[in-house]
Amino acid sequence: DIVCALETSVYSVPDSVGSVYLWSLPPGAALVGNPSGASVTITFGTVSGNITVRETNAAGCITNHTPLPVTVRPQPTGIISNSGTICAEGTQPINMTLTGTGPWNVTYAINGALQPVLPVAASPHTLNANTAGGYTIVSVTDANLCTGPGIGSATVSYYPVPTATISGTTEMCAGGSAILTITLTGAAPYDFTYTVNGAPVVVTNHPTTVYTATVTPAVNTTYAVTAMNDNNGCLGTFAGTA
Repeated sequence: DIVCALETSVYSVPDSVGSVYLWSLPPGAALVGNPSGASVTITFGTVSGNITVRETNAAGCITNHTPLPVTVRPQPTGIISNSGTICAEGTQPINMTLTGTGPWNVTYAINGALQPVLPVAASPHTLNANTAGGYTIVSVTDANLCTGPGIGSATVSYYPVPTATISGTTEMCAGGSAILTITLTGAAPYDFTYTVNGAPVVVTNHPTTVYTATVTPAVNTTYAVTAMNDNNGCLGTFAGTA
């Protein structure tokens, strides 16, 4: 017989009226219920071995039933690790290291909410996570249909989404100048692009949260931020015109 570690199964021999049965189990196995009955429930440990039964009938005659060899397959496990912080548009590589016989079906959860079963062909496996929360493995089932627990956890969090807001004087005299201000959030330094009537101006490695430029447009001119990212590599949002 072949079983999984910690599996529970029922075993029996022919039941004769008046007989008493003495069961011997593999190391680590436990007998549930009546230990002298013809049918018993056994919870296995992790060690293979023989199940033997010695029957004593009402007349005191002894029969040793043929031993049943039992192979206990190991219980698979899944270890999850590699927490990290990512941009809202990014992914975090979460590590899953599995034991047992592949391939596996992994049941995992995010903040306790079960996710669709994940088929895994080889270990270790990388789950590219794009949802913030706490990741845990609930159970692992291997190719032998043995099921085991998950170990550990991984937490994915988001960096704040950076922003760029442009402002400045909306009206001025001909030939005059104005201060263009771009206010930035996120992790410095910053890279961003703003346009002057659609023509791009690229600023890289700006060290502070405020950028200013003195402009002297000869005609009506519109300034707008069209792209930005911070030192974490996160793409930002932008607002305003000047």
